[in-house]
Amino acid sequence: DKLYTKRFDDDTNLRCHFILDNSGSMHYPKVNKEKFNDVDKVRFSILSIAALMQVLKKQRDAIGLSVYGEQYDSFFTEKGNSKHYYTLMNHLTGLYLASSKSSETNTYRYLQEISDKIHKRSLIVLFTDMFQSVVDDQKLFEALRHLNFNKHEVIMFHVYDSKTEFNFEFSNSNF
Repeated sequence: DKLYTKRFDDDTNLRCHFILDNSGSMHYPKVNKEKFNDVDKVRFSILSIAALMQVLKKQRDAIGLSVYGEQYDSFFTEKGNSKHYYTLMNHLTGLYLASSKSSETNTYRYLQEISDKIHKRSLIVLFTDMFQSVVDDQKLFEALRHLNFNKHEVIMFHVYDSKTEFNFEFSNSNF
């Protein structure tokens, strides 16, 4: 004759894959690399990824990383151990200290390649400024739909310099 409430807690293992655009346009505005607090778009993205990785590490979630620029530079599959975390942080530190590149990129093609490499359902977090040599919204949405079709959840951070660049909004947000 007594009422009871049962509580159930379930631990879930999140798989998160970060994608970083390391093209020449992400190294804007010009910063003094000697000053650690002087940031451009790619440095801001790296710091954001590192902060999110720290949160995910504390939750014991699996973390992966892909970096592309003029070519598809690196791919680290999702793992949850400390050694892998420090490997990713070391790679991000190298990118943070690297000099700027003057390269073009093809985000659409690299998103397709990355999607094919990520086999298990994951949270995909993309950091890019979406500057392309040829801008085609349809190709962008096809690439994002391809990620979504593979049952990944996609979050895109559009990184831009608010002082000199404008923020554009996509006309089609149903990808």
